Amino acid sequence: MTYQSGDIKVQALQNIDLTINPGEFTAIVGPSGSGKTTLLNIIGGLDSPTKGSVKINDTYITQLHEDELIDFRLHNIGFIFQSYNLIPVLTAKENVEFLMLLQNREEEFRSERTLKLLKAVGLEDQIYKRPNEMSGGQQQRVAVARALASKPSFILADEPTANLDSKSSENLLNIMQKLNKNEKTTFIFSTHDQRVINKANRIVTIEDGKIISDTSQ
Repeated sequence: MTYQSGDIKVQALQNIDLTINPGEFTAIVGPSGSGKTTLLNIIGGLDSPTKGSVKINDTYITQLHEDELIDFRLHNIGFIFQSYNLIPVLTAKENVEFLMLLQNREEEFRSERTLKLLKAVGLEDQIYKRPNEMSGGQQQRVAVARALASKPSFILADEPTANLDSKSSENLLNIMQKLNKNEKTTFIFSTHDQRVINKANRIVTIEDGKIISDTSQ
């Protein structure tokens, strides 16, 4: 992956060869500027690699047209961002339901799944609150529920604990670890947080755009 910075070409990623298996709880780690977020964006189809390909299940997403890629992401990939990215005018319930609306799911299905997910992340008493009425930790848990709503093949989480205090981070990680174990949800994190690293069952370390180690624990 190469991008232009003024007159300079910057090699963000080099010779990446990575396979993520279903059910993994994988942390992609490395210093700032190492390429972690770029790698997540390429896996999620938010950025296109300069060369090479990305295959998810049986689909090469790098060969999809933009409208096909948008539809593929909607049905196959969940995203959790460090800035939460909730829609401020919507309640927790409406934020979680939003992706299912885009999928044209029936109202009964949306309502049942939303309540189930908000209960799973411990927010059944916050369903009608808007983001500005919730703490950062609660907003991030809504973001987790929203990411799960579309029943994706996997979830990409970019520094999900970066804006949280230690207690909120621990609660969030415990919830995601429980979802990983009980529902076999695949999580791929980019992170600096040692707490995330400690809970991961696989650690991929990147430096200068290259994978320098890939270990299981």
